[in-house]
Amino acid sequence: MKGLFDLFIYLNIEIIANFMFGTPTHVLVTRYIICNQLDIPPSLYIDYSDGIIVSSEPITVNWILIKENSILLFDIKNSKTIYYE
Repeated sequence: MKGLFDLFIYLNIEIIANFMFGTPTHVLVTRYIICNQLDIPPSLYIDYSDGIIVSSEPITVNWILIKENSILLFDIKNSKTIYYE
């Protein structure tokens, strides 16, 4: 994913998006913006209180805003984050 975003920067392609890809064992989530304007990426929140829940809006008091230009990889079998950049 990071290589793809680096390619967008190299090719001067602007993008404002959240991506989510899943397999039976892992989920990759991104919150990214590559833009020359002062925009912010769409909101994306995470809650670890009952497993791992990712949502575009906070729906409990335990939600944490995922920081801008982040990539997260979750091990869904063990309910843990194994990569966060």
